[in-house]
Amino acid sequence: MKGFPRVFSTKGDFYNVREEFPDKVKEVLRSLMGARYIWVIDKEILADTKGIEDSTHQIIKTTVDEDGVQREATMQMKVVEDKNSEFYRLDWTVEEANKFLAYQPVATIVKGDNNG
Repeated sequence: MKGFPRVFSTKGDFYNVREEFPDKVKEVLRSLMGARYIWVIDKEILADTKGIEDSTHQIIKTTVDEDGVQREATMQMKVVEDKNSEFYRLDWTVEEANKFLAYQPVATIVKGDNNG
């Protein structure tokens, strides 16, 4: 393989380029780690009920269809880990990814430096 890969098909691909492209491969892994979260509907709440709104919760108003009848609804959303995300599809765990990100590549010998 020449250069930095456009696609990572396996976790092993990350390890294969870790020494040659440490910063770039860590950037890709950080991106995958961040993209492992998705918003899902937690529950429907009454319009006059105060829901939770913070970095992991939000309130949305939407239209729902019940047996062909459409109505307005207020939904409580929350952030969850998407077990179908690319991060997990590549068989990463958060612990393993954090170890990978903490890894410092070995020092490389400069070509032509034969001191001794």
